Amino acid sequence: MPAPNEPMITNWWAEGDTPVHTDSRVAYYVEGRLFMLALCRHLLRARQYIYLANWGMTPGTKLVRGPDHIAGPDGSPEQAALIAKLQAEGLQEQDIAFWLTHELTVQAVLGYAVSRGVEVKVLLWDAVELFAHLAPQEVCGQLKQAGVTCIVDDSSRDILRHPTESLHQKMSIVDGLDAFVGGIDPLIESTGDFDRWDSQAHIFANPLRRSPAGVISHPWHDVHSHIS
Repeated sequence: MPAPNEPMITNWWAEGDTPVHTDSRVAYYVEGRLFMLALCRHLLRARQYIYLANWGMTPGTKLVRGPDHIAGPDGSPEQAALIAKLQAEGLQEQDIAFWLTHELTVQAVLGYAVSRGVEVKVLLWDAVELFAHLAPQEVCGQLKQAGVTCIVDDSSRDILRHPTESLHQKMSIVDGLDAFVGGIDPLIESTGDFDRWDSQAHIFANPLRRSPAGVISHPWHDVHSHIS
């Protein structure tokens, strides 16, 4: 705190740090469908690097589902409109071809980025088993198979820390131009009960949230932001 007669410095929080930008834009995505759709488009457009820090991640999580992925048969007006939208979003021909011919899972999309020379790094929380909702070491192993650099934050296992302490970030940075920060992980908990992807309708028996084990997860409400 300043001395009684000393003037308050109003910009102390930014001093010596990254300067404040006045030309940034912030968009908000309510529910996982909109966030994951936007994230997938930016991951496919990445040209230099992708950095992800997450509380948890499921490599098999489909970032894009249903008509957002395939709108209709080839040549149909619906599919043509989808392709036109992807082109307008800046996806190149090879990116669109990948979109239309692959399941857009976390692992597949990150692996595609790696195949194009993009540096992809992932940081995950290594949960104590009693409090874990997934297997982070196994997740890292799957991502490494796709060429992703992955490490786990195991600080909660230190005897000086509380066992429920966690890396609670949900952050993605693409090429230093776009950042996604908020409350949504690209995650399906190991039980299959909680899938972070959901639409604003929150349809309880939505088949788009059916796990490989046949479980339809509970609706999930959350918010994410996009800073560009």
